[in-house]
Amino acid sequence: MLTGSIARRYARALFELAIEQKQEAALQEALSALAEAVRSNRDLKDLFENPAHTRDQRALVAESLCKGLRATPTFRSFLLLLVDRNRLQYLEGISRTFGAMVDTHAGRVRARVVSAVEMKEAAAKQLAKMLEAATGRTVVLERQVEPSLLGGVVAHVGGRVYDGSLKTQLEEMRQQLRA
Repeated sequence: MLTGSIARRYARALFELAIEQKQEAALQEALSALAEAVRSNRDLKDLFENPAHTRDQRALVAESLCKGLRATPTFRSFLLLLVDRNRLQYLEGISRTFGAMVDTHAGRVRARVVSAVEMKEAAAKQLAKMLEAATGRTVVLERQVEPSLLGGVVAHVGGRVYDGSLKTQLEEMRQQLRA
């Protein structure tokens, strides 16, 4: 729980600054890119999370990452603040929370859509429109393939799940036949 509140506190501070400076998109992009780099690189993750590494080592790497990302001065300052306060291990949570705040501010919601096969673009657009009608907000689809569904789709939007998978429909039929 403490991890979540720390991440929220830093995300909120960065969000307020982003709104003030009208840099929401640039900061979200840089934060997401850095979180993905840390997630996918074991050495970078170790540097950010292992207390055996010094603050100076982390600051040096943070500076190089900012140059590589062509980060704004605001993002650079934020990252160095995380280094200084020994909060780099919260980067993933900060990135996720910040992204949610930006989406809410922009009136959009992210939907994770799982399908049995790769969804065609036309079908994805149609599904996005249906979800927009259901939520009243702009929907950004994040698609994922899960062959065990057999057919259909499962959409996770905010805290709701819309399950139209063949696997679930077959399970419901089985339950009805048992009753």
